[in-house]
Amino acid sequence: MSAGATPTELVADGVTSVSVRRGLAKVEFYRVAGMTSDGRAEVRVPVLRVALPVAGLQELTVALRRLSDAAATKRTENG
Repeated sequence: MSAGATPTELVADGVTSVSVRRGLAKVEFYRVAGMTSDGRAEVRVPVLRVALPVAGLQELTVALRRLSDAAATKRTENG
Protein backbone atom coordinates (compact mmCIF):
# COMPACT_ATOMS: atom_id res chain seq x y z
CA MET A 1 0.00 0.00 0.00
CA SER A 2 1.40 3.37 -0.93
CA ALA A 3 1.52 6.33 1.43
CA GLY A 4 -1.81 8.08 1.60
CA ALA A 5 -3.76 5.16 0.13
CA THR A 6 -7.07 4.39 1.81
CA PRO A 7 -7.99 0.75 2.42
CA THR A 8 -11.29 -0.53 1.10
CA GLU A 9 -13.99 -0.53 3.78
CA LEU A 10 -17.00 -2.81 3.67
CA VAL A 11 -19.65 -2.86 6.39
CA ALA A 12 -20.69 -6.29 7.61
CA ASP A 13 -23.07 -7.39 10.35
CA GLY A 14 -21.17 -10.47 11.46
CA VAL A 15 -19.00 -13.47 10.70
CA THR A 16 -20.50 -16.47 8.94
CA SER A 17 -17.51 -18.77 9.21
CA VAL A 18 -13.80 -19.12 9.83
CA SER A 19 -11.90 -21.99 8.25
CA VAL A 20 -8.29 -23.07 7.90
CA ARG A 21 -6.94 -25.31 5.18
CA ARG A 22 -3.36 -25.84 4.08
CA GLY A 23 -2.06 -22.88 6.06
CA LEU A 24 -4.65 -20.46 4.68
CA ALA A 25 -7.33 -18.99 6.94
CA LYS A 26 -10.60 -17.75 5.45
CA VAL A 27 -13.00 -15.48 7.32
CA GLU A 28 -16.42 -14.93 5.71
CA PHE A 29 -18.58 -11.95 6.66
CA TYR A 30 -22.32 -11.41 6.13
CA ARG A 31 -24.91 -8.63 5.98
CA VAL A 32 -28.45 -9.02 7.23
CA ALA A 33 -30.75 -8.66 4.21
CA GLY A 34 -34.00 -8.90 6.16
CA MET A 35 -36.05 -11.44 8.03
CA THR A 36 -37.58 -14.73 6.97
CA SER A 37 -41.28 -14.62 6.09
CA ASP A 38 -42.21 -15.93 9.54
CA GLY A 39 -40.06 -13.23 11.19
CA ARG A 40 -38.13 -15.75 13.29
CA ALA A 41 -34.71 -15.60 11.65
CA GLU A 42 -32.41 -13.21 9.83
CA VAL A 43 -31.65 -13.66 6.16
CA ARG A 44 -27.86 -13.49 6.04
CA VAL A 45 -26.08 -12.79 2.76
CA PRO A 46 -22.31 -13.36 2.43
CA VAL A 47 -20.62 -10.12 1.39
CA LEU A 48 -16.89 -10.66 1.82
CA ARG A 49 -14.36 -13.44 2.28
CA VAL A 50 -10.88 -12.55 3.52
CA ALA A 51 -8.13 -15.11 2.97
CA LEU A 52 -4.85 -14.77 4.80
CA PRO A 53 -2.01 -16.98 6.04
CA VAL A 54 -2.60 -18.54 9.43
CA ALA A 55 0.03 -16.18 10.86
CA GLY A 56 -2.20 -13.28 9.78
CA LEU A 57 -5.14 -14.86 11.59
CA GLN A 58 -2.97 -15.08 14.70
CA GLU A 59 -2.12 -11.37 14.33
CA LEU A 60 -5.83 -10.59 14.03
CA THR A 61 -6.55 -12.61 17.17
CA VAL A 62 -3.92 -10.68 19.14
CA ALA A 63 -5.23 -7.33 17.87
CA LEU A 64 -8.82 -8.24 18.80
CA ARG A 65 -7.73 -9.44 22.24
CA ARG A 66 -5.94 -6.12 22.86
CA LEU A 67 -9.03 -4.21 21.75
CA SER A 68 -11.25 -6.30 24.00
CA ASP A 69 -8.91 -5.84 26.97
CA ALA A 70 -8.79 -2.07 26.40
CA ALA A 71 -12.60 -1.91 26.23
CA ALA A 72 -12.91 -3.92 29.45
CA THR A 73 -10.42 -1.62 31.18
CA LYS A 74 -12.35 1.44 30.03
CA ARG A 75 -15.63 -0.03 31.31
CA THR A 76 -14.01 -0.73 34.68
CA GLU A 77 -12.63 2.81 34.88
CA ASN A 78 -16.02 4.31 34.01
CA GLY A 79 -17.71 2.11 36.60
